[in-house]
Amino acid sequence: MDSLLLPLRSRFKAFATVCVFIALKTSDSGIPIRVQSILQSVPSLTTNDIAVFSGILGSQVLRLFWDFDQSPNDNIDLDRAANSSQHLYASLYAPLQSEPSPPINTDQKRPAKRPRRSQPPKTSDPIRQVTALLSLFDSSIDALFGKAACYESLVARLARENMPQQILAPAGQMSELSMDDLATGLPRQPFYRGQIVSSATLVEPAVEAQHADLQGPSKVHSSVWTALHETRGIEQLYSHQAQAIDLIMEGHDAVVSTATASGKSVIYQLPILDLLLRDAQARILIIYPTKALAQDQLASLKELVAAVPALQHVLVSTLDGDTPSAPNSAGNGSLRTAIRQSASVILTNPDTLHVAMLPGVDRWQPFWACLRMVVIDELHVYQGRLGQHFAHILSRLQRLSTRLQFVACSATTSNPQTHMEQLTHRPDIKVVSSDGSPHGARHLVLWDSLHEPRKPILFRDTAYIAGYLLRHGKRAIVFCKSRRACELALREITDYLDTSEELRSFRSQIMSYRGGYTLQERREIEAAMFSGRLHMVIATSALELGIDVGSLDAVVMVGMPITTASFWQQAGRAGRRSQTALALVIATGTQVDRHVVASAGDGQAVFDRCFAPAEITHDPDVSKEHLQCAAFERPIDVEGDDSQFVRDICGSSSELVGKALTWDAATLRWACPLSCKPCPAAKVSIRSSRPTSEDCWLVVAIANGSQRNAGRRILEEVEATRAMFELYEGGIFLHRGHTYAIELIDADTRTALVTCANVSWHTAKREYLDVVPELALASALPWPHVQYTFGDVEIATTGIGYRRIDSRTRKVVEVVDRMTPRLLAKSRGVWIDLPADIIRKLVQSCYSFEASVHGARHALLSAIGITMGCASTQLSTMCSGHETHHHRAKPPCLVVFELVPTAEEGPLLRSVSESRDIIERAFRRVSSCTCGSGCTECVHLSSGCREQNLGIDRAGAKLILQWLTNDLLTELPT
Repeated sequence: MDSLLLPLRSRFKAFATVCVFIALKTSDSGIPIRVQSILQSVPSLTTNDIAVFSGILGSQVLRLFWDFDQSPNDNIDLDRAANSSQHLYASLYAPLQSEPSPPINTDQKRPAKRPRRSQPPKTSDPIRQVTALLSLFDSSIDALFGKAACYESLVARLARENMPQQILAPAGQMSELSMDDLATGLPRQPFYRGQIVSSATLVEPAVEAQHADLQGPSKVHSSVWTALHETRGIEQLYSHQAQAIDLIMEGHDAVVSTATASGKSVIYQLPILDLLLRDAQARILIIYPTKALAQDQLASLKELVAAVPALQHVLVSTLDGDTPSAPNSAGNGSLRTAIRQSASVILTNPDTLHVAMLPGVDRWQPFWACLRMVVIDELHVYQGRLGQHFAHILSRLQRLSTRLQFVACSATTSNPQTHMEQLTHRPDIKVVSSDGSPHGARHLVLWDSLHEPRKPILFRDTAYIAGYLLRHGKRAIVFCKSRRACELALREITDYLDTSEELRSFRSQIMSYRGGYTLQERREIEAAMFSGRLHMVIATSALELGIDVGSLDAVVMVGMPITTASFWQQAGRAGRRSQTALALVIATGTQVDRHVVASAGDGQAVFDRCFAPAEITHDPDVSKEHLQCAAFERPIDVEGDDSQFVRDICGSSSELVGKALTWDAATLRWACPLSCKPCPAAKVSIRSSRPTSEDCWLVVAIANGSQRNAGRRILEEVEATRAMFELYEGGIFLHRGHTYAIELIDADTRTALVTCANVSWHTAKREYLDVVPELALASALPWPHVQYTFGDVEIATTGIGYRRIDSRTRKVVEVVDRMTPRLLAKSRGVWIDLPADIIRKLVQSCYSFEASVHGARHALLSAIGITMGCASTQLSTMCSGHETHHHRAKPPCLVVFELVPTAEEGPLLRSVSESRDIIERAFRRVSSCTCGSGCTECVHLSSGCREQNLGIDRAGAKLILQWLTNDLLTELPT
């Protein structure tokens, strides 16, 4: 049996064992069995698994446990189903004697037949019964899965096709509420306190599908159409699909920019299969921005390829950082080698293409020579600095492989054609943007979690709404802005479910998904999502992209997404199969969200469709790095074959070649400098401002009371800038809804040892924070006396203890003093130096300098967030009431920094050009506020202040900002 099916077999063994012994017990006691008893006895088992078992062995197998026409929580009719273990065995075996329902046809040629067997001797020995049941299961697996090319997709289909509608939720928990009734019923729930912002609530009407047939002269092979129909059930193409496929089949480069869940993958999958039928040597490269998205699409594409008889030999595979490079146990080379030599279609990401495929030009030359099509999915992701990196990577690719056709899929933007031209430098790109896909009605709701300011219940509201959706059998995804928010939301939701007997059974059907998890955990969660086993996923924006997590009814966004495109990407996760959906935004206390709520109150449209253009940066330093990478792959002939490549990389800056490369007189080519070798690509990180692998911390779980290596397990990797705020001895670390106590911090090895902890509180670090500007990269003079600077900063934290916070009441229950080692990290920030005169004037006027600067920093942070439309989880500032400015090596300053440095053109770099508006906004917020000593509308932060908004002088902050905007230093009293 294939190793991928072993976990399924293990769950069936547990299922069969429990069933046999329950039947033995009830045959004597007469106590009725509940399906929930079985599920609770095997925590890893779900109703989804039982549906798969039904698909493998036949639905009659499960008649003993529940009638598929009844709710699974109903008592089992033991008189009808027989209440002895002997009859249980016979009942499970019976489907092989009777006419079975046909299984999924994996070879698409003829219906698969189940093996017929004679009934084995009956036995009352439960151990032998379980063994016999496993034998039955194995033989059925072999018959059903023997020809399957993709086990994951087949298991998912078995689950979907054999899952009774009645078990979408446990009995007594699912009502007949439609999504319309559920959405309009929110105000009638006991947790409702007027949180819905009525002026921002609307219902988008349903849209009917627009179909069309292919019109071009090039026709898709008939076997491809047959495979599409048999695997997807597609009878007719949407109009945009037909238009795009026509263009691709005619050989055009094309970009498709339509809504989420509009069937864009079909647009490139059909031409790929047709190309492979016409040219068996052809190679195709599909580029996805994330590994998870590639894994999702791999199963779909493999299933489609396997359904075409003439393509049974075709290898479709992913190649990314998780692909093993070590030789296999048989000594036949590594999986990477096999993929490079044999794969017809490779699904990868820009990082792997940049650092593993292009530099190995000699090894990959056969693949490049046969490469015919490059597909770029989620094109809109490649913006800013990442977009520039990706454009240069594609230029390097086109230099090595010249017979290419480009196909791109993008979410809705205002300039898809221009954006693709910027990335590929291809002329005459065809664009398809008229969407013919249907979608159901969509309820758009803005929920103000701070409607009662004295009772901020952000995650409690999230838990209530999640429970409401689950109670009515709805499947949903909850988006959070940060990893920590994701963990806190998951914990709050699961704690709430535990308070209700009827909701507790959903606990095992909820998981979180975010960055930082190990490969094994990611694959486990992805498999559960793709198969439909989960009812709810709590995720960061990692799932914002086109991953199909099944048919979802609702999307809950904890915090307003930063961009319009991001909002519609997330909202589009629900209603993917034309059903009515709910998209609910929970407005938090961040300044951006408060601005959204205020705008809604002023009658402004919150859920508009005004999409910003996608742009990329043009940084000469980035171009220089990729010139060196390209020269390493093959020396550059500026005047000859590489002239177009150089223009694409350098633009009009032709002198960049001489600065970046070394002239080789022997070959009359520009070569890669020796200082960049052995592999320049390995030194160029395309997603972060610098390579971060060596800066990451490992969180390692150990057995309680032991630090022996045998009991250690890596939970996740944490970036240095996050580690300095989240990892400290005595603190609580959250991982997938579980709590761990941090026992030891080892700064030398960058390791945190943690143990499982069953506690009802979490912690917040207390530290002395210092941010020191180091290298200016850009600056502006919004006023002659004010310099607004962007650049590299060093962040130093010294822990002085932590606060224990009750997870339910959010109240501080204990303040613990505990000194921890000083930690250093690098990031980027903006700063405004303050002159000595203003310090002297503030002190002479009896204002607290530290408290005044503290308030001014808060105001600047809020103004940047609102002006640049960025989340509070991206930025921070110094909030230490213990600061003594005369100990600083640099002048005192207002500073805002990125919590995780980004390689993209982030909000702080972009804020340089908006610096005057930002400072004026900060001053207006403080000067116009009518509060006394400070509030979240002026100098307080709703979240993120490490001093709990203590030690702030609002009047002093106002004077600092007034000086910045008007140079009124002379007006300060002396």
